[in-house]
Amino acid sequence: MENKIGRRRNLEVAIGNLSGLRILGELLRTPSLPQTKYSLRRKTGLKAVDVKKTVRRLVESEWVNELDCTPKKYLPNLSRSEVNHLANFFHQIGYL
Repeated sequence: MENKIGRRRNLEVAIGNLSGLRILGELLRTPSLPQTKYSLRRKTGLKAVDVKKTVRRLVESEWVNELDCTPKKYLPNLSRSEVNHLANFFHQIGYL
């Protein structure tokens, strides 16, 4: 039971709110194309401060990889099963 609760909590922390779903959706739309916070802001319509907080949370949760370049760019962490499951779900419901 503890393991299920831990996985559930990890999902809640990583996604956080609708901002997390929007950003993950944009990153998963083109998973091999790194995106900046600016491009994520433009594509999602979120405020810059919301993109900054959400991307930081996704990177800390290891759902998103931060590339070491200037400006910083981001890719979905497809080595995490949760991210792959979410991508499959998004495809199945036509979100991507």
